[in-house]
Amino acid sequence: IAECKRATGDTTGAFEALDAARKAHPDSANVLARRADLFYSLGKFDDATADAEAALKKSADQLVARWTLARVQRDKGNLTEADTETRKI
Repeated sequence: IAECKRATGDTTGAFEALDAARKAHPDSANVLARRADLFYSLGKFDDATADAEAALKKSADQLVARWTLARVQRDKGNLTEADTETRKI
């Protein structure tokens, strides 16, 4: 549902769907990673990083979370850190 809302430009609805998913599945790394990706797409790098790191604590091989961290670092101009994150994928 969150991805459909996001695709139609309804970011508020996407966050609401992800928040509902977090309540239903509090241990899900996937939900946190999707929220991190949504934050990233809005340029909210600190929030994206926080959710991506939380997702990786739950599941060290969470691809979307790792990719989000790499893109945040790249966009901040930290190419070495971005490369390090990318190589962990």
